[in-house]
Amino acid sequence: MLQSFICNEEHINTKLSLLQKVGVSADETDSYFIDPHSNEKWILNYYESEMLECDIHVLMKEELTPDNLIEIALKAEDLKTVAAAAMILKYKEEHDKSEFRHSLINELEKFPIANLSLEERERINLIIYESNLYDATNQRSIMNKHWTEIWKDAEYYQIPASKAKKILDAIKQQSG
Repeated sequence: MLQSFICNEEHINTKLSLLQKVGVSADETDSYFIDPHSNEKWILNYYESEMLECDIHVLMKEELTPDNLIEIALKAEDLKTVAAAAMILKYKEEHDKSEFRHSLINELEKFPIANLSLEERERINLIIYESNLYDATNQRSIMNKHWTEIWKDAEYYQIPASKAKKILDAIKQQSG
């Protein structure tokens, strides 16, 4: 999966030399490429990580799903890759209406915080903050909805946010 998601500048440049540019997004933030041999579609973009205080260039296959991105965030060794995967989860939620919050929190709850290394606790902390998983704000429209639908939408954000805050508190206790 990590071969479909590249954050290392040298590896990006190597891969780009094999791809053909086919377009740019309207806001000029995404560049689109195609592999002439396999017809795989790729996207080049960059994200600003507040947690790592840096810009991260990302070259990824177009068809990556939220589950793919969760797997990348949980397994990547490089913190830039972890942060980028988490930020793209948030981006896809905002722009493509894809859902990831419950799947991600379910995976994070499997980790025994008390037994994790400092690096693994940093990874989880990074994933929670860069994906905005801790934010309980209902980000869905409330227009023309019955109050029960609004409540259900609010719960969609509140439940994982509450669980994320418990994980962050457990990390603080282990670190403190």
